[in-house]
Amino acid sequence: MNHWQIKSKQAIPALLLIAINLFLYTPHLIYFNNSDYFTFHFIDTIHHLLLFASCSFMILCLIVISIVPKSIFKQVMSIMTVLSILMWLHSDLFILSYGVLDDSSINFLDFNYRGKLELIVLSLAIVFAVVFARFIIKQLSFVILIIAFCQFSIVMYQAIIEPKSKPEIKAIDDEFFNYSTSKNIIVIILDTFGAEYFQNIIRNNTTYTDEYDGFIGYTDAISNYPATKASIPSMLTGVMIEEGANYPEYLKSSQKTGFLNTYDKKNYQISAVGAANRFRAIFPERYISNPPTDPGTLLKEQTLKLLDISMFRSAPHYLKPAVYKQGNWLISDTFKNTEIPTKNPEKAAYMFDMVTEKATVSDSRPRFKYIHIRLPHPLFILDKNCDPKGSSSSSFQAVVDQSTCTLNKLDAYLKKLKDLGVYNNSLIVVTSDHGARVTKDFSLTGFPSYNELNTSGILFMIKGINQTSQYKQIKNPVSLLDLNN
Repeated sequence: MNHWQIKSKQAIPALLLIAINLFLYTPHLIYFNNSDYFTFHFIDTIHHLLLFASCSFMILCLIVISIVPKSIFKQVMSIMTVLSILMWLHSDLFILSYGVLDDSSINFLDFNYRGKLELIVLSLAIVFAVVFARFIIKQLSFVILIIAFCQFSIVMYQAIIEPKSKPEIKAIDDEFFNYSTSKNIIVIILDTFGAEYFQNIIRNNTTYTDEYDGFIGYTDAISNYPATKASIPSMLTGVMIEEGANYPEYLKSSQKTGFLNTYDKKNYQISAVGAANRFRAIFPERYISNPPTDPGTLLKEQTLKLLDISMFRSAPHYLKPAVYKQGNWLISDTFKNTEIPTKNPEKAAYMFDMVTEKATVSDSRPRFKYIHIRLPHPLFILDKNCDPKGSSSSSFQAVVDQSTCTLNKLDAYLKKLKDLGVYNNSLIVVTSDHGARVTKDFSLTGFPSYNELNTSGILFMIKGINQTSQYKQIKNPVSLLDLNN
């Protein structure tokens, strides 16, 4: 055999395992543990994943075989073989949670102990690979091929047997935008809107409350949980999540016991604009969480996010910030769609504009509108006018700017209801699911920590039907659970 054939024989097993593990096997693990987050079935994205895996494999082969000198090729491939096994174990068995990957800032310094441990293991693995290069190349190459084949087989099998239970993506019907001439109940959730930021804005610019005719603001309002995953279903049902509860089952049960179902039984026409696909269970009959677009574009966007999370999960600690980019995500940002907004704040602003612009008056049947807008949730990339700033920041001013943008969108929506003549006959709740969750100094701990305090206080105001008095604030303590009472 010539040297190209020899190099190929030594290189293919390790590089194949890396490509399959990174772009097929790990995405499959992520998907099937979080399938409710995605609007598609796994088999729908197989061709995208195979394309990434194939291209990465061929590029790696070309680079390694062409560049690595023959004199050290065996040692290098021995190292790659060991690293391919470590990557598999790292992404499958030895996983460390960095919190909710919802584009919020992550303090990676808190996990540096993991990075140091990984460097020790990596150093020992490289030494082992160099010393035992001949044994590894001769004995482990076949084992690596078997692992890669097993991973590929598992992925394809899971993709084929997955139940086709997800609803087909359809065009958004007009009922999402219809309002009643007799009575409307509207619950607007502005995600991550902290009470302190709302107070700062209206204190410095009192004109924001001019559109809040009839509203009463509760300055002593709290969320029951620091994250959307728990705060939304508990808000809908009016009860805390029981200890040890199965979350997917609990979320499904919230449809039966939540106030959306209550008003559905009272012959209200229900529609829900949500912040994430996983909350479809709260009212699956009429629920949207993405801007209207063709299914192919949406599939591409969610596949890129799946690959980003796979890269994040597989990368060693000190490379994770380069993948996460504080919510800008490496692959999604590189291959982003141009047809629809891809960053969550821009997408949320688009959804709020759509809900406002398309609002129209229909018949007298009462309506219940659930509108969950993922603003001012990070990334903090929008200025006060909701124009992109180009870079993200978690400074106080950046949060104020995006929160101001959110209030501008809210004001436009309320003004549209007035123009349509349905403002007075509407009961409107404007709240947040939890506080701002922006920590300025991660060293401030203790109980309660600065971060815990910052996740509790929420924006919370209510306008009753035919209430037209000037906006006022009261200190009565309330929580999100009270909305169900």
